[in-house]
Amino acid sequence: MKHQIHPITTTLILTVFWALAATHPAAAEAIGASLPMQFEVYVCTQPESATPCWAFTESELSQRCPQCQSNQKQTIRCKKDIYLDRETFVLLPLPAHRFADQAAQKLYGIGLPTAKNGATLPTTDLYENHERYGWVEVKDSRFYNGAIAVWPGLAGVIVSTEGFIQILYPSHKQDGQLRIINIQYLRNGEEPKYLVPKAFINRQLESAMKTGQPAKQ
Repeated sequence: MKHQIHPITTTLILTVFWALAATHPAAAEAIGASLPMQFEVYVCTQPESATPCWAFTESELSQRCPQCQSNQKQTIRCKKDIYLDRETFVLLPLPAHRFADQAAQKLYGIGLPTAKNGATLPTTDLYENHERYGWVEVKDSRFYNGAIAVWPGLAGVIVSTEGFIQILYPSHKQDGQLRIINIQYLRNGEEPKYLVPKAFINRQLESAMKTGQPAKQ
């Protein structure tokens, strides 16, 4: 006796199959870059301190470390990879700060700060109060690579400064899909701030102090 499959059963099977195919693509499309990162900082050497006092410029150092009697310029070099599926943040709420949080964890080992309610800090708050949350602004365009560019409600990672500044970010126009474009196309009335967590640079400098080697990785 031959068994026949009921048409309704066939329809249900095909519906489930296509639903699974849509949510589990055969191959995710990754986007990102291997980032050579470099920062130059001025570190106070006298008086000595277990936690280095530093700044990006000597004028900033004199303000941040008023007791400093002498300083030394240190170069921090490291290479980090950031690759993500293009569709990671598609149709998710607040894709900019979700992306910035994941990017920070991959690049610095430190996610975005959290608000009082425990939620990831919105990029608007980080833009307006980055120092309060332990982040520092990189103002020299030579060292933008690997920094997170932040605007109110928007954020991305600088993946190249060759010729022009290229940024990896979740596109609002494409429902959060990740793209790499010239940062000039993202101007929205506010100038971006190029930020890195202070703790990341502290860690590099402290490691150098322990080994007696330049702050390179």
